Order: sequence, then structure tokens, then C-alpha cells
Amino acid sequence: MLNSHPEFAEVLHQCWNSLPFSGSKMFLVSKKLKEIKSIIRAFSRENFSEIEKRVAESFSELQSCQHVLLASPSPSLAALERTAHRKWIMLAKAEESFLRQRARIQWLAEGDCNSAFFYHAIKSRSAQNFIHMLLDSSDRVIDDLQGIKDHILGFYQNLLGGKIQPTSSSPDLIGDLVPLGNGKLASFWHDSWTPFGPLVKYIGQQGLRELGIPSDAFIASVLTHEGWNMRHARSDRAMDLQIHLSSVRIPQLSDPDDKYYWCVNDLELDKFSTKHTWEFLRPRGPVQDWTATVWFKGSVPRHAFHFWVTQLDRLPTRTRLASWGLPIDQSCCLCGNALENRDHLFLRCEVSQHLWSMITRRLGYRTFTFHTWTAFIAWLESNHPSHSTTLRRIAAQATIYILWYERNNRLHNSISSSPAALFKLLDRFIKDTILACRNMKSFNGLLRRWLAFS
Repeated sequence: MLNSHPEFAEVLHQCWNSLPFSGSKMFLVSKKLKEIKSIIRAFSRENFSEIEKRVAESFSELQSCQHVLLASPSPSLAALERTAHRKWIMLAKAEESFLRQRARIQWLAEGDCNSAFFYHAIKSRSAQNFIHMLLDSSDRVIDDLQGIKDHILGFYQNLLGGKIQPTSSSPDLIGDLVPLGNGKLASFWHDSWTPFGPLVKYIGQQGLRELGIPSDAFIASVLTHEGWNMRHARSDRAMDLQIHLSSVRIPQLSDPDDKYYWCVNDLELDKFSTKHTWEFLRPRGPVQDWTATVWFKGSVPRHAFHFWVTQLDRLPTRTRLASWGLPIDQSCCLCGNALENRDHLFLRCEVSQHLWSMITRRLGYRTFTFHTWTAFIAWLESNHPSHSTTLRRIAAQATIYILWYERNNRLHNSISSSPAALFKLLDRFIKDTILACRNMKSFNGLLRRWLAFS
């Protein structure tokens, strides 16, 4: 802030050189710094005290000068206007710097307070989030760090992808195929311009020495007016290359330039395609019948992901935790009347049945219940001319998400909500989703359908 004032550097220079002290260099520096502190404080008070008021006054003065200059232009008034403008710019920058410094000080004072309690809270949070041990499928305790990492990695690999399906695809099968022209652009060793692929991989590094061709050579540099300029073959693969070259047409300087193509699964592309490459390389598994009910255009990502995990029955319900050997109560967190598994928690529990009755009535159905998860998925996959499939799937995914949220809220925070309160939150979720995707074709009229039976 002080450096923005044009006179500050000169005042500081004069005061520093005028202070009469004698002694060692370090002693002079310390004494001058101590004495000049009062001078800087006085300069700041004189020029930057009540900075907001000064900025407002300088801006009013600038506006007055500009009005007078526009009314009767003259060189003297223009000089006054430039002086007022420089003053306002200097004070505005000083105000901005002052406010930025005050914001930082306020954050230090009111943010974390830099107190011992704050750092104790951080340590407690870190200790709470630290995984000390895990149990594998055989109830064996895993307590070393590397074992925990490997177990978690394996768990999510099985959860998200299952076993890797063998594939014959390889990155080596996707490369830059060069339709040969005059040979001025294509590399002799590193481009794929022969049926053997890149020659440096086919013959090996020893091929550079055997054939006497540098690593950075272009195809045109290996040609003469008589033909190919290379040494006699000393290996079977070099012999195969020379036999091939003797059977093809020799590139001419009058030919067009070489052109590169990406070759993916015998398909030549003008440019690299991430989609084709991924489809060629990725392990392929069987397509599941329920995919469309989980992943559809316009779905809420967190709802869809949670519904996917629920469909795979991978949620840590109490019965599933007990199957891992944990000594816990297996009763339902919502009703306490049955074992807490996926089908009971989301379909047959008193709370979930009450919530589903309100949802189905809002969707235009008569009240009914789901007895199995298979029946629930079949309902989502069914087509009804008078009911929107998209709206049904959005409502179902949001309901599953809300029920799991309520279960965790009761278990971990001892906070419970009534089905009516859950439906109110669910109604807000669905309305927000429809409004966010209102420009999509499949969402036309969904809000009207959702409110039709309210």
C-alpha cells in the first residue's frame, strides 16, 4: 500500500541517509529500522488514514474536474484532471491492498483461530479417518499399511470391474500407419510403413548397425537413383525386409508427401479417436439387462452411482457387516423389526413402504409394495404408455438414495426424520433434477407429470 504513493520511496531514502548513527553495519541497520518505523507510521497516517473516505473524496474531486473540463476545455484544466486522476488511482489501489490485508487478518482471527484446540481437532479428525485394520473374506485381520492398501484396491477392483476378461487387444496393434508417398516425412525405423510394423521393433536395435541406417533416417534418405541403399542382410528378419522391399514400388520424389493414418482394429482413421481406441483395448464383459435403469441420460450422478452399488448388493448393511464377522446388531436401523438387508431396508421396511406409497401415488399409480428386488427392477424396466419411464427411474434412484441417507443419519447422528419430511426432501430433489435438464427432449413435460397428482 505504501509503495503505491509516489513520494514514499523518496521520503524513505532521505530519512535513511539522514539518521546520525555510528557503529557496525548490523548495528546501523537495526537502529535505523527502529527509528524509521515512527516515520513510516506518520507517513501512513498522513496519507492513508481513513482510506475509504479519502478514495470517495478523490473520486468526487475527479468527477468535478471532468465536468469543468468538459464545460470549458483548457490546458490548465486538463492538467488538473490528470493530477486528480493519478491521485484517485493511487488511493484506489491503496484501498484495495488495505482491504486485502484486512481480509487475511480477519481470516486468521475468525477462521481457525490458530488455537491449540483447532490443531487438536485436526489430529482427532485424522485419527478418526485413519484405517487401523481390516478383515478379509476369511476373517483374517489385516493391520499393516501395505496389506490394507492391497485389500482396498482388490475390493474396489472386484466391485467396479470384476475379474479382468482376457483380451487379444494390445496398444502395439494401434499405431500410426503411413501410406508411403515420396518418403520425405516417414521415419525408416519408427513409423509403420511396412507389413512388419515399426522396423526398430521388428529387427531390433542391432538392425541399425547391420543395415547401416541411422536411427533418425527418413525413408527418402535410404534411397538412391539405383534403389535401396543398405547393407546386405545378416539376419532372417533383415532378409525378410529386403525381400519385401524388392517386391514393392520404389518411392519417387515426384510422388505426393507421406500421409499418416491411425489404424484401429483394421479401421484407418484420419485422426486419433479415443472412443475407437478404448473400445478396442478395454476388457469386454457381458451387457447387463439392468444397465438402462441405472445409467440413463439425465440421471443424477450420485444417485445413479449409489443405485448401481445397491443393485450389486455391495452396500454395508448390517447383515453384510455381520457376514464379515463384526459383532453388531443386525436389526434394521429404520424399523428394528427385521434383519437389515438390501431388500428389507429399501422395499419392505415400514418407513420405506410408507415413502414408496407416497411416491407411487405421485407418479399416478395405485399404492402397491415390492416384495423382491427383482420385481422392483422389473417395474423400472417396464413401459407404460401413460407413465414416463424417465420420471419413474429418477424418482426410484432418488428414493433409494434418501432411504440410505436416512439410515446413516439415524445410525451415526441419532437424528431421525418422518416419511413426510423425507418425501418433502425427495420432492425437492426431483424438481431440481427436472429443472436442470428441462432442455433435454426426454424431460419435456416431466415437471407437469410430477405435479399432476400432487
